[in-house]
Amino acid sequence: MLLSWLDARSLLVLTRGSGRSGNYILRALEAEPQREVVLARGDSLFFSWNAVRRVLAWHREGRYLELRLWDEGAVERRSDHTAAFNAPAWSPDGQWLAWAEQEGNTSVLRLENLDRSAARTVLTFTGGIAFSWSPTGRYLALITDPTTTAPRIGPLSLYDIPADRLMRLGDQPHLAVLWSHDGRRLLAFRPLEIEPASGLVLLQARVYEPSGAARELGTFIPTLPFLNLLSRFDAFQGSALLWSPDDRFVLIAAVEPGGKAGIYALHVSGWLEPRRLGDGVLAFYSPR
Repeated sequence: MLLSWLDARSLLVLTRGSGRSGNYILRALEAEPQREVVLARGDSLFFSWNAVRRVLAWHREGRYLELRLWDEGAVERRSDHTAAFNAPAWSPDGQWLAWAEQEGNTSVLRLENLDRSAARTVLTFTGGIAFSWSPTGRYLALITDPTTTAPRIGPLSLYDIPADRLMRLGDQPHLAVLWSHDGRRLLAFRPLEIEPASGLVLLQARVYEPSGAARELGTFIPTLPFLNLLSRFDAFQGSALLWSPDDRFVLIAAVEPGGKAGIYALHVSGWLEPRRLGDGVLAFYSPR
C-alpha cells in the first residue's frame, strides 16, 4: 500500500488487488463529502502528486502516462508509449515532470512542464530507468539498467538541471538512492552479492555528494520488506523517510546472524559504529 495526502481532507491510496492478476488500484478518499473515487487500475501502476499546481500524474509501465487536473477533473493522456520505469516524478517546485518514453529501439528521459511550453531531453538510454529529485530541485539522480527487468540496477548518474549537465557518480550497480532533507547528500545502496538459493542479498550503504565524493557506511543483509522498499524507491521516495530530520543518521533494517531482524541507525560520517535501535523489519523517521 502507498499513501499520499492530496490536501488536509483528501488522501491518495494505491493498493494491490488480490487474486491472480494482482493489479493495482489507485483511489482518492475524500472526507467532505465522504466518498471514494477510483482513478486508475492496472499492473505496475504508480503516481506522483504535484501539490503546487494540484496535478496528479500516474503511469502504467510500457503503456501510458496520464495527468489529472485535480480541481477541474480533466484527464490528459500525455503518452501512449512509455518506457520501463515506475513512478513519474514532479520537481519540488511543481515546474517539471520527469518521465521516460520509448522512441523506436531506444528510450528518452524527458523533463516537461505542465503545458509543454518547455521541455528538454536528459538522456537517451536502452533498458529501464529509475530517478529521484533532490529536495531543492537542482538535481535528478538516475539509475539506468540495460535490461527492462525490475528492479532497476545499474550505474548511478546525477543530472544538474540549471547547468544542463549529466555526471556519472558510480559505474558499479546501484539499487536505490534517497536524498537527504537538505539535498546535499545522497544515500545509495549497492548489491554486492546475491545468493540464488535463499534469495539473500548483501548490500553496501554509501553516501554521495554532488561533487562525486563518496564514503561507505557499511554492508548488511536487508530484511525482505526493506529490500522490497528499496526495489521501488522511486515510488516510495516521498513517504519513506530513512534520513533523520537533522540528516546525521540513516535507517536500515538488517538480518542478523541467527536470522533475527533489527533496525540500525548509521552515522553518515561512516566513523561511528552502527547503533541498534531495536527489533524490526522496517522503520522510518518522523518528519521532525
